[in-house]
Amino acid sequence: MPTLEGRLLQGVLDHALLLLDPDGCVVLWNAGAERLMGYRAADMLGRDLAVLYPEDERAARSWRRAHERAAREGCSRDEGWRVRQDGRPIWASDVVHVVRDEAGAVVGFSHVLQDLSHRDRVEDRYRAIIESISDYAIFMLDARGHVATWNPGAEHIKGYTAEEIIGRHFSVFYPDAEVRAGKCDMELEVAAREGRFEDEGWRVRKDGTQFWATVVITAVRDSDGVLLGFSKVTRDLTERRRAEEERAARLAAERANRTKDEFLAMLGHELRNPLAPILTALQLMKLRGDVASSKE
Repeated sequence: MPTLEGRLLQGVLDHALLLLDPDGCVVLWNAGAERLMGYRAADMLGRDLAVLYPEDERAARSWRRAHERAAREGCSRDEGWRVRQDGRPIWASDVVHVVRDEAGAVVGFSHVLQDLSHRDRVEDRYRAIIESISDYAIFMLDARGHVATWNPGAEHIKGYTAEEIIGRHFSVFYPDAEVRAGKCDMELEVAAREGRFEDEGWRVRKDGTQFWATVVITAVRDSDGVLLGFSKVTRDLTERRRAEEERAARLAAERANRTKDEFLAMLGHELRNPLAPILTALQLMKLRGDVASSKE
C-alpha cells in the first residue's frame, strides 16, 4: 500500500516529481510527471533517466553531473531541454536533491521538473516588445555592470550597435568625472540593496556628445534571491531640459522686468513727493503776485 507521502506526491499535477535510485533509475513517477512528460509510471519505473534528455546530453550523461553536484552540495538547479514521449522538446527547470539514509549514505535522488515553455513564450513576446521600442534605451547588465543585452532604442539614443557595446562596462555612458567619483558603483550598490535606483543627469553618447537622461536601474534576482544582474531603462530628456531652461530664463527675464517697472514707479512716486511743497510755494507766490497786481 502506498505511503501517505507517496499519495501526496502522486497528487501533485503541476510539477513532475521523480525519485531515482543511486544508479539513476526511476523508482517513483508521479501524475505530474506523466502529465508533463507523457510517459506513464509503468513505462518509466526502473528505466534510466537518460530517456528524458536530448541525444547530445544522453551521450554526455549531464544528469550524472547534476547528481554529483547534489551529492556534494545537497542540491543542484538547472534549466534545459527535456524530451517528451512524443518527441516534443520542452524547456524545463530541474531541481535535484540528494536523498540519504540515517547513516548519511546516498540512497537516491529526487528531481522536481517544471515546464518553463510558457515562460519562454512570454519572454519572447516581451523581447519582441522591447525590440520595437526606439525612444527608450532598455538593456540588461550582468551583476558586475557589463552590458548583456541591447535594444534598438539604446542604439538610437547612445549611438552604439549591440556588437560594439555588449560586454563593455556601463560606465562608458557616464562623464569621466562621475566615473572617477564612483557614481556607477554607487548606483549598482543602491539598486542591489534597495531593489531600484532612479536618477537624472548627463550621459555620454558614442560620439562624445552629452545628453540629459532619466535613468532607472532595477535589480534582477532569481527565485532564491541571488543577484543575476540589473535592468536599465534610459530616456533622453535633453529637449525637455532645454525647454525647461528656456522657460526658466523667460520667467527670470519677466521677473526682472517686473522688478524694474516696480522700482521706477516707486522712484517716480518718491521723487514727486519732495517736489510737492515747492510746487505749493510757487503757486502761493504766483497767487500773491496776482493779488498785488490787482491792487495797483
